[in-house]
Amino acid sequence: MSKYLIDYENVYIEGLDGLENLTEEDEVCIFYTQNRCGMTFDLHKRFLKSRAAIKLLEVSSAPPKNQFSKASLGNSIKNALDLQLTLYLGFLLASDGSEDIFIISKDNDFGLDVQFCSTYLGACDKKVYLFQTIQKALDKDIVPEENEEEQTEIDDSEVDKSDIPEDDSYFDYADDDEEQEKMYLVNQTETSLAIDEPVSSTLINTVVNLLENNGISADDADFVKQICLFIKTSEDLLALNNNLAALFRDGEKVKQVYHVLKPQFTLLKNF
Repeated sequence: MSKYLIDYENVYIEGLDGLENLTEEDEVCIFYTQNRCGMTFDLHKRFLKSRAAIKLLEVSSAPPKNQFSKASLGNSIKNALDLQLTLYLGFLLASDGSEDIFIISKDNDFGLDVQFCSTYLGACDKKVYLFQTIQKALDKDIVPEENEEEQTEIDDSEVDKSDIPEDDSYFDYADDDEEQEKMYLVNQTETSLAIDEPVSSTLINTVVNLLENNGISADDADFVKQICLFIKTSEDLLALNNNLAALFRDGEKVKQVYHVLKPQFTLLKNF
């Protein structure tokens, strides 16, 4: 069972692409405002045919009279949908069940909700994702955590040693600065790093928050972007670990950064 929270004002009808592929166990909650609440006959037919439960939630854009002064409202009216969708997300996270929750929006600010849940609500048995359409959510590529072959390939006993193992999976470093720079460029080539790979601001901000929340300095913008590039270009966790080993001389630093990124790897690649 999955729940889909639709930022209809943001994605409009296009965000509902894939609605017909949901099951009777799914639920779609459409958050809309009077500013953009149009519905075509075709969309109405899709609602009738959908096997998923559909809730239409009109966003309240103003508090009851005399409860708040205009000065206290600030930008709440402008951000009413985002605020109330996030409030509903919190309600779902606190409710019984273990369903996945998908926010459907092009607004990358919701990535902060996803990151917060991943960072601080680790004990929760629900997972939160952000996609632009229902279909993209259905097509998500999740690495199965319980796959024995995958676990064998990235066995923590091999990956998480405090010192970098001396084998072909890692790269040697020269003491001389000039030789070190040459070796670094070679390592970039050997790890197939795509220098021109686009990196979204959401990914950068999320990585910065993850690192700093775990006591790792993220003041160096180039350092953060390099890690983001590794996330985007690494095919799996083993490749990510090897790329980090090519970047850091300190095996302890590899272990620290890898442990922070590992639980969020699949999610981060979608940013």
